[in-house]
Formats: sequence, structure tokens, C-alpha cells
Amino acid sequence: MRAAIAAARRRIDGFTLALAALSVLGAGLVLAREVNYGVGLTYDAVTYISTARNLLDGEGFIQFNDWPYLHWPPLYPLLLAALSFGVLDPYAVAGPLNAVIFGLTIFAAGCVLRGRVRNGLLLMWGCTAAALSIPLAAVASSAISEPLFILCVTLSLLCSVRYFEAGRRSALIWAAAFAALALLSRYAGVTLILTIAPLLLLQRGAAVPEKARRLGLYLAVAGLPVAVWLLRNYLAYGEVRGTDAPASRSLGEVAGQHLGELSSWLFLNLPPGGLDTAGAALTAGGLLALALAAAIGGLNLYRNGRRGGDERRWIAAGVFGGFGLVYVVFITAALASVEVSPGAARYLAPAYVPLLLAAALTLDGLAAGDKPISVLKIAVNRLFNKTYILNGGGKSDLIGGVRSVVRRLVGLRPYAARPQHPAGQCRRIGRRRSPILCQFGNAGLRRPAPAR
Repeated sequence: MRAAIAAARRRIDGFTLALAALSVLGAGLVLAREVNYGVGLTYDAVTYISTARNLLDGEGFIQFNDWPYLHWPPLYPLLLAALSFGVLDPYAVAGPLNAVIFGLTIFAAGCVLRGRVRNGLLLMWGCTAAALSIPLAAVASSAISEPLFILCVTLSLLCSVRYFEAGRRSALIWAAAFAALALLSRYAGVTLILTIAPLLLLQRGAAVPEKARRLGLYLAVAGLPVAVWLLRNYLAYGEVRGTDAPASRSLGEVAGQHLGELSSWLFLNLPPGGLDTAGAALTAGGLLALALAAAIGGLNLYRNGRRGGDERRWIAAGVFGGFGLVYVVFITAALASVEVSPGAARYLAPAYVPLLLAAALTLDGLAAGDKPISVLKIAVNRLFNKTYILNGGGKSDLIGGVRSVVRRLVGLRPYAARPQHPAGQCRRIGRRRSPILCQFGNAGLRRPAPAR
């Protein structure tokens, strides 16, 4: 018992206390806004609150208009009803609940950056940007399920990163459990599965049967609860989740609106029309390119490198950046397929924390000396051949990689790979030594020498 207390005291350092204070500050700001202006209500919020009241009255999952509750997952109204304790009204519970969830999200985001971001300014910027973010505070001030969904997504991705770092099965189970809670909050939680499942299949150092078992474990834990809910809907009402009206907006219109919303995150929430279309497209394109670069670099460095040290930064950047990109694409396509209540800020808010964390982690890697060209070159070259083609660093290397793939496809013998330099040695690239190339070698592809 004393050892556990001593270990807990060692973990509670100055950063933990500062992060806890920042989380309390963020929750307090949301509560102050709710006290002054009340809790925001939308059609979905009214549905959640009325369903929670009917649950307390023993009528089951019934909406305010006596329709069955089918269109949304059940976790948020269940939580409102449970925390009412049969005394409080669910509407009175929704405001403080979302404020506490907002504070926990800030703390979880700080835990992601801790130990992975070494630059103090970037660490401070990441935590402060999460605490003072306008998109997160806006959804936290309304009685909707997005704050709960954002917290579950952040915790699930954090546990996934810890699994990829250490390989502990318990971390994978926790990641799947939080993914299940995210799916029970919003059906868009399927983007977690679309992000983590490919990474589990690409994981290095495991045979195909072991990868299948890990993927099956993750899918079973993450998907079983929501599958039970959907089966219950079908058996009781003959519908899985109700019917959706076709969208009245085209994919281009939805994408343009989302580009404007993403640009407002960077330009301090400018009003509509405050930034022209070209600026919005440039800003959003830069954010998505950053997420894609972090995903590619993190994935390939993880597959081929060691676990620990600077590798933790790129693993986390890949996971969070990959999810942010997958979510933005998914929600844009979904809103162009079905009709929903207006509000791009609400639907894009779950991508704010992953993109913010991916940006902080990637910028920290650049500040530490990781060359973005080298990172992307490793990623591209890895797709061409199992041996890095980094000797020389020119266009001929990429051409040689493509040629090796073509030769393999047509059945010819590929180029022979020169063995890598011994561990610990570093080859000069220009005037500087590249720390990334030191970690992963710089073997080049060369034709076999002719026999004499």
C-alpha cells in the first residue's frame, strides 16, 4: 500500500498539477457560460432530455413525440437518467455533465502530449489550445452527445498509442472499450475502427494469425455493445436505426462549408465570409496535409523502427493525425448522403483535438531536427521496396524503387540490396548527419555486380 502511494506521488508532478488546474479552468469557463446563457438546446438535445425523462418514468426509450428512440445511440440519455438519481431533472444534469467531460478531455489531451512533446512552448500551446478552443467550448455548452464522444475518442486513441508503443494487450482492450463507448455515443465512432484496424494489420513483428486474433479482439470488444443495441431495435421495431431523408446539399457544398469551418479554427473563428474561398481551401488543405504527413510518417517509422524515444512522438502523430483525416472525410461524405440539422461546427468538432495533437507532435518533431523530406521519403520508399533506397537521395532512387516493383510484377529478378550499415553508425547526408537515417540505415538498391 505504501509503495502504491509513493508511486502515485512520484507521478503527480508539477505538470500534472498544472494540467489539472487548466482542466478545471476550462470546465469552469463552460459552467460560467451556461450559468449566464443557459444550456444550448437543439432538436437532438431535446430528444436526449425527453428520452432520459421517459427512462426515469419507466417508459423506456421513447422520445418527446412518443416515437421510439432509434436514430441515436443510447449512452448519453442513459447517462443523463443515471446521474439524475430520480431527483434532478435531466436538463439540469446536462450542463454540469458536459462541463466535467470537457475538463476531462483537456486532461486527456495533455496526457497525450506529455512525454512525447519535448519543446516546452509546443507543450504549453497544445494544452492551452485545447482548454480555450472555441469549437469544443461551443459543443460543451449544449445538451448534446458530442462532448462525450470527443472524450471517448481521445481516450481510445491514447490507449491505442500506448498499445503500439509497448504492445500490451491490456492497452488494446482499453482502446477497444473506449471505442465501444464512442460508438454508443455517436455512430460516427466507426471511424475509430477504420483508423485502428489497418494499423493492427500492418503491425510489425507478428504473424498473420496473431494479427487476426488482435484485430478480432478489438472488433469484438468495440462492436459488440452497439451490435446488441441495433439488434434490439430490429427485434422490437423492425428497423435498425430509423430512416434518413436524402441530403439536400451536394458533396461540393458540404465540402466547401467544412473547409470554411476548418479555416475558422486557425483564424480565431472568423465569421462566415470573413475569409475568402481560396484562403479557406488553403488553410484546410494545409491542416489535412499535416494530418496526412503525420499519419504516413508515424505509420512507417513505427513499422520499421524501435519503440521508444523519438519514436513515441511519431506513433502518436500518426494515430491522431490519421483519425482526424479519416473523420473529416467520413463526416463530409455522410452529411452529403443524408439530411441532418445544420451546423458544421458541431459535426467537425470531434476532429479538433486529434488534429491539434497531431500538429503539436509533428511540429515538435520538426523542431527536434527530424527532416520532413526524410520522413516522407522513408514512407514513400517503404511502399516501393522492403529495403530503404536512401543512398544518394535523388530522383533516381525513386525511379529505381518503381522499377524494382515492376520487375517483381513481371517476374524478373529484383535488384540486390546492399546490406545496411552497422547499428550506431551514421552516414553523412550533405553537411549534416540525419538522425532519422541513423536509426533506420541507408542501404541503397544496386544492380548485382557482374560475375568475372
